[in-house]
Formats: sequence, structure tokens, C-alpha cells
Amino acid sequence: ARRGSTQVPLRATVAGVLVSDVQWQLDGDALTTTQWTLTAGEHRLVATWRDRRSAPALVTVHEATR
Repeated sequence: ARRGSTQVPLRATVAGVLVSDVQWQLDGDALTTTQWTLTAGEHRLVATWRDRRSAPALVTVHEATR
């Protein structure tokens, strides 16, 4: 049986404090929610808050195997 999609909630901190109103980009495209539906492959995730932009987080998602 195949699993359903995996949703990852996105959160950002500045100086150790959780912040809201964060804009997210995945592979250069804006995300419209604060959750990411995982897809296999290599990805770059960036958070922007006010005038601050995070360094890209490089994420590799592997396809599930049995």
C-alpha cells in the first residue's frame, strides 16, 4: 500500500524567537502556505521575514522504498 502525501509545517526563528508572517520560497518559487508537501528530489528552501532572508536550506527527499 502506498502512503499519502507528507506535509511538513514550516517555521522560522530570528535570534531564537519564533516569528510569524514569514514568506517561503521552494526552489525559487513562492509558497502560498506554511506547509510543504514533500516531493522526491533535491530542494532549496528560503525564508524571508521583513528585511531578512535566510541562507538556503538544502533538503534531499528520497522516494520511500520497502
